[in-house]
Amino acid sequence: MAVEISTRLLRGLRRTLPYVLGGYALLDRGFAWIHVPGTPAFVAELCLAASVLWMALDTRFVRRAVGENMALRILAAYVLWCLVRTAPGLGTFGLAAVRDAALWYYALFAFVVVALCTADESWLGTLERKYRRFLPYLLAWLPVALFTTYVTPVFIPVPDSGVSILNYRAGNIGVHALIATAFLLVAVPRQWRWRMPLLVLGFVDLALAGTQNRGGLVGALAGLVALALLTRLRLHGVGRLLAVLVVVFGMAWMLDIRVSTSRDLSVRQLVANVTSIVGADSADSKGHLDDTREWRSELWSRINENLVESGQLEFGAGYGPNLAAGAGVAADTGEAQDADLRSPHNSHLDVVARAGLVGGILWGVVWVYWCFAVVRAWNRARWLPDGAHRQALLGVCFAGVVAILVNGYFDPTLEGAQVSVWLWTLYAVGVVVMRQIDVERRDRSWLHPAPAGA
Repeated sequence: MAVEISTRLLRGLRRTLPYVLGGYALLDRGFAWIHVPGTPAFVAELCLAASVLWMALDTRFVRRAVGENMALRILAAYVLWCLVRTAPGLGTFGLAAVRDAALWYYALFAFVVVALCTADESWLGTLERKYRRFLPYLLAWLPVALFTTYVTPVFIPVPDSGVSILNYRAGNIGVHALIATAFLLVAVPRQWRWRMPLLVLGFVDLALAGTQNRGGLVGALAGLVALALLTRLRLHGVGRLLAVLVVVFGMAWMLDIRVSTSRDLSVRQLVANVTSIVGADSADSKGHLDDTREWRSELWSRINENLVESGQLEFGAGYGPNLAAGAGVAADTGEAQDADLRSPHNSHLDVVARAGLVGGILWGVVWVYWCFAVVRAWNRARWLPDGAHRQALLGVCFAGVVAILVNGYFDPTLEGAQVSVWLWTLYAVGVVVMRQIDVERRDRSWLHPAPAGA
């Protein structure tokens, strides 16, 4: 009986997870709010519950995955520590503690994806093919999502909630445009006829998102820089593409083309956001942008002061307390408007505030080790017959992870399934590709020793 249930769950997860990822990419917060009416059973939680049940019924694949990957063992240590810090708050804060724990329990998706790829080695290829077919629709939809959220808001409520199904954060638009652009740059053949038009659309999406959210803009730029450094700046066709984009944006600047919102959709607003990031004074960057930056700084400072004064810095405040309310800073400024703000509006500070310095150190080790492992695997893949393809996948994962983590510094994005599920999927895909490279190198070493210095 258990074997039959496990087989059905495995089959269902392989079919369902790509569509869950697609739903988050297309609808963002609106899709994240789809749930069983009257319950806290959301899409991500339902998918995660089915995944945990599958791994509990058939432990072979997750045990093998964790046993073969140091990255997953480090991640497991982080998850276990956060679980320990969550347990005391369950009795006191109830669902609030569970809600705050989403910051760490979405990391379980990394184990799920690696286990799925271990159970079916062809599934990663299926995921890649589906994403390639999905790209044109995603890149064409992202500007529409931006307009229906910021320019002419369309309210279509998710059943049993006050959230619109068309509710997209501009920073997340920038992140998804970056992931898609990275995929087109390194993982799609140069001769594919749709590659260049989609690249243009991807960069336009990045610029549009950058006019509305600085965090997403910085994250996307960091992702592009990370990709360029990893691939030794071999991003085919980027020079000509950037030349075309410079001309287009230059024309838009001279003609002062804009669409009025709280932050105009215009090249001038994009430049204002960039100058505000580096601290330069600009007529367009004063006022609202500076107020938002000062509000964040005040919130972060007060939360840090509260942790030190309460003696909670080492082990954290735990999961359940409302950190923003404890800091006494109202969420009433600019893009930070949120009647139910509970976090420091910075996912990384949220990790430290709730899990303490111990959790923060583990969090840092998770990502430092993963990034170094990606770079090492990328270099090792050069000597493999299919090395270029595996390098491309590692590059996309690396760029996407960097973009998401940087964006999480400005917004509490990792607390939501719409970003976290993507983050941990990219993490897991990177782990799977690393393992494939190591296995193939071991197999080939018997017949074809690697060149000196490899």
